[in-house]
Amino acid sequence: MVLSPSQTDVFVVGSLEQVVTRFSLDNDGFQYIDHRPALGAKGLALTHNGRYLMVASSVESAIIPVFANEPWGNAAPVPAVGEDAACALDECTVYGRQGAYRVSIANGTILQVLEGDFRGGVYSPDGRDLYLSERSSNRLVLVKTGAGDTTSLDPIAITVPDALAISSDGSFLLAAGFCDHDVGLYARNAIDGRLSFIASAFSNRPKPAGCYAQDLPDEDQPRVIRPTSLAIDDSGYVLVSGGSVTAPELAWLRLADGQLDVVSFVDDELEPHLLGTLEFVSTREGQAVPEDSALLEVGSDVDLVDGKAVATLWSAESLVSLQMEANVQLDHVIRAGEHGVDGISAAHELAITHDGLFAYVAPRSQNRIGAFRIQPASGELVPLPATILPIEGDFFGAIGTLDLVANDRELLAADVANPVLHVLRRDTKTGSLSHQRAYQVPDCQGEEVLMVAVRATQDGTRVYASNFQRQGSSCLLRWNRDPITGELEYLAPMTDPFLSGVEGIELSPDDNHLYTANYLSQSVGHYRRDGGELVPQTPFEHPDLYGAEFMQIAPDGEAIWVSVPAHPESSRIVVLRRSPGTGDLSYLQTITTATGAALDGVGGLAVSPDGEVLVAAAHHADAINTFIVAESGQLTLSHVTAASNRLRWVHDVQFENTGAYVYSVSLQASSITQWALHTGDSDGCGSACNYSAR
Repeated sequence: MVLSPSQTDVFVVGSLEQVVTRFSLDNDGFQYIDHRPALGAKGLALTHNGRYLMVASSVESAIIPVFANEPWGNAAPVPAVGEDAACALDECTVYGRQGAYRVSIANGTILQVLEGDFRGGVYSPDGRDLYLSERSSNRLVLVKTGAGDTTSLDPIAITVPDALAISSDGSFLLAAGFCDHDVGLYARNAIDGRLSFIASAFSNRPKPAGCYAQDLPDEDQPRVIRPTSLAIDDSGYVLVSGGSVTAPELAWLRLADGQLDVVSFVDDELEPHLLGTLEFVSTREGQAVPEDSALLEVGSDVDLVDGKAVATLWSAESLVSLQMEANVQLDHVIRAGEHGVDGISAAHELAITHDGLFAYVAPRSQNRIGAFRIQPASGELVPLPATILPIEGDFFGAIGTLDLVANDRELLAADVANPVLHVLRRDTKTGSLSHQRAYQVPDCQGEEVLMVAVRATQDGTRVYASNFQRQGSSCLLRWNRDPITGELEYLAPMTDPFLSGVEGIELSPDDNHLYTANYLSQSVGHYRRDGGELVPQTPFEHPDLYGAEFMQIAPDGEAIWVSVPAHPESSRIVVLRRSPGTGDLSYLQTITTATGAALDGVGGLAVSPDGEVLVAAAHHADAINTFIVAESGQLTLSHVTAASNRLRWVHDVQFENTGAYVYSVSLQASSITQWALHTGDSDGCGSACNYSAR
């Protein structure tokens, strides 16, 4: 089985049916294109430019010009037999139990014949060196393709070498050790082609005894597989297939800095990674195409191009495609608050400056605002003196929400108990705050004011706040803001039946649209800003949105994520697709606890500056969920940061400007916590690592 360099065509050999079948591969899965007979077909290989397909056959091998004409080029029979093949640009090698045959692409003539029982083959990127694994002698054979000189390399530390793969720069070779249940990594000398053993991927993991042993390690022990197929892409990701006939297994590895590390294992069921299965609806030579197994049975193989992988599974008799995940994970770095750091009692919400140098905390039980300097290199939090706010009335104060305005020169703080909107001037160099004025907030249609969210436009000319009412009339509070003096002018509130239980509010990246999460009306409200005025648009309604609270808009404005902590069935995150031009919304996805995420009480959401990672705080679960964001905005769970004292009732999360660190605040723990963001791309480790506090 091979995947074309363009990632659009997949060629699969089915030895029982003795055909080669071609599929197209896209985001919707696999689509059958056509097939052709291939008597005794065993293995496939594409030339480096993807123009020719070498079909290894136990009867008669063939070279097929894949793109020469439609649907296939004419096959050129080759008097060579084998179980598999490897290709360079101008030649291929067919190999198996009966030896190896180097074949010219130009005319199909045999260039060289080698004796042996060969189970793996790979060419160097420049095509000058060919490596073949020879089982009976437990050695690799190096062939210099120019002169045909052969060298039997010393034993290679991997017992019974099977599949081979080579890095795109030709610096490293990988060998699957069938009996070792391991994958060996070797440095390759670019001049003479010789190999030096470095290490193996699974050397520190318990392994079954013997080539065909089925006693896999205990479930509590790290997993290994018996590798039978390897593939590596240009970025260094490695896909390994193996296991037994009844339990196929796949593992992701990463080759980086001369080390081969395990990234993750793919579940046996493959469901989280399954993009498409085969449903044949076409006909073959006038007869109905038989069940899936007829074209795919007998074979376990993988191929990998730019992180997109395709695998045929022996027992499953199916074709699956997989996508390498970034395996994002949070690493606790430092915690502030457990020793009485001022200003974060019952920490409720966060605001981080756009330059990523300062963080401010809203304490739900105090009339003060906590402040921290963020060290540029380490992201470490350095406490600054808290700012005490003047409070009038019967309540001590409950600062519930914050927002920065006017290029971070001012901070807005909503006191949800009094109610008052505070305006504080900010020193952009030191981060210190000075209180300017407290604005009393009138009621909304006679109902008590409860400000849940405050947001200011980027130009600083308008301020909005949500007034939540569980019963009665919710509304949007509005102020004009003088961009020079910072003075606020209260405007008539915005009322709308769909604002029932309005919670979170967010502005689009261009400030032209405003959205509201409506707790009681199972909707996201949509308002177009026309000259500063809000013009109601058709709200987006969906039953999964009942209980909606927080929202987060993607940096490119093409997706909105809504947290729903109080849905009657299960806490959830609802993913909506957004048209940046019109602002209209459509449904994409719902993430629930059934996906493995810890979403009980999910609230605050934050997206990385590049839009590739979303983190979600869940206060009942005392957990932070980390998701990989697809181009469409859909989410794939990557990691759950487990419950701990530092996450007791974690309510809000925020990224700083580089995306390297995440900060969370926890209401019951009265703390702000710094986390480092780790990905498989950054260190080749991802979720396979056991991170410890720095």
